[in-house]
Amino acid sequence: MSREIALPISPTSAPRSPRRRPAQKHSVPRAPPTAAIAMAAAVTATTAIAAAVGGHPVQHTVFFKFPEIDAEGYAGLKSIVAEKFNALDGIWAQFYAYGEEIEGATGMADFLPVIEWPDKTNDFSHCLFVLARDAACLKGYLHSDEHKKDWFGGVGPYIKGIIVFDAELVQPIEQFNTATIQHSVLFKFPALVDQSAPELDDIVAKFNQLPGIVASFRPYGMRNTSKADTLAALEWPDKMDGYTHVLYVMCHDAAALKNYLHSDEHKVMWFPAVKPYIQVTPEQTARINASKRE
Repeated sequence: MSREIALPISPTSAPRSPRRRPAQKHSVPRAPPTAAIAMAAAVTATTAIAAAVGGHPVQHTVFFKFPEIDAEGYAGLKSIVAEKFNALDGIWAQFYAYGEEIEGATGMADFLPVIEWPDKTNDFSHCLFVLARDAACLKGYLHSDEHKKDWFGGVGPYIKGIIVFDAELVQPIEQFNTATIQHSVLFKFPALVDQSAPELDDIVAKFNQLPGIVASFRPYGMRNTSKADTLAALEWPDKMDGYTHVLYVMCHDAAALKNYLHSDEHKVMWFPAVKPYIQVTPEQTARINASKRE
């Protein structure tokens, strides 16, 4: 994890001009640009994943900002995922708030002290993980009534931000059978669009030698397929907000995640290795310079 990331929709005041502005369509606000964002969520029923989606599925990861979701709305969304998404061919999906149901935690406030790690969500609160057998199954899910009608209608009243990322898993899905936590980190590496870096791949290989860890690092898209070609194949708009790469870390338990986060492989090797690739915005530079003057 590195430096972190939708601005709420706010009503616009009436224009002073006598001409009225056309009514705006309800839309999802864009997230302010940042270098990386991380989320951790529970994973259950992992032994059923391989049967549903096969060996190297595509992971469709969606981070949401739901700052004011109520219990009824949350239960309704979980029901759509459990009963409708998982009934689609070649699809396995789960939806959780950050940290919820991980070894007794009720949410992020309970879970972060367990792993002794700072909040790097930048107010993203919920994760939707969808594994698809292949691009055709993912496309079918994206364009299904269950997604476009039921899910869109369910999230509409609550959503204040969204980031969507698709990548084919490198490790065989069978290796995830004992995982209970998925730790996902999105990065902005503009110099590495559609490619990886050997030194980063080498460090991820070291992550996979840590106990209880299965890690996968990928640029956006299917294997050997560009971002543009993947989006065209899915017939879906770009909702990545500039993010180019994802690090998926599947963990046997909270102890394994904590060990990974505080390991030399992560803090001593990974942090310096990603630094040259991370996009730093002018706004971030200004904040850093201002903090140095204080």
